[in-house]
Amino acid sequence: LQWIHGSERDGRDKALNDKQTTRHTQLDPCIHCKQLFLSQASMQHDTKYDEVLLNVAGQCGGIAPLLDTFFSFLYRKTDFFHIMAEGENMGFHDGVAEKLVLRAFRKYEAASAMARQERSAAGAAADGERLPPAAGGAASSSPP
Repeated sequence: LQWIHGSERDGRDKALNDKQTTRHTQLDPCIHCKQLFLSQASMQHDTKYDEVLLNVAGQCGGIAPLLDTFFSFLYRKTDFFHIMAEGENMGFHDGVAEKLVLRAFRKYEAASAMARQERSAAGAAADGERLPPAAGGAASSSPP
């Protein structure tokens, strides 16, 4: 597996704006390639459970009850909230579970912000195409 950015990529990462292509090995990707791969892989996998999750969300009646149901499940059926004691092999060290939740939240918060920026940029580009040309008879302040 190679990480590719620049002219060979499909243009999703405009921030790089490279004219030449840079390749990385799987063991040494740049941060841009790693973030792109991780977000694409998880987004593709996430749709696998959409039907089930939409059903649960509909039964819960809102986001807050859905989150409560999810964390209730983690509490009742997993060791997610168990604080690992010395010598134990289950649960998490103190604070790790919370960090996992925040990491997942921040990941999709960033994806949402990026999508907003892309929509805004696309809208601005479309608006730029619709603007009339600048007036050619603008006043000039050149000396006589």
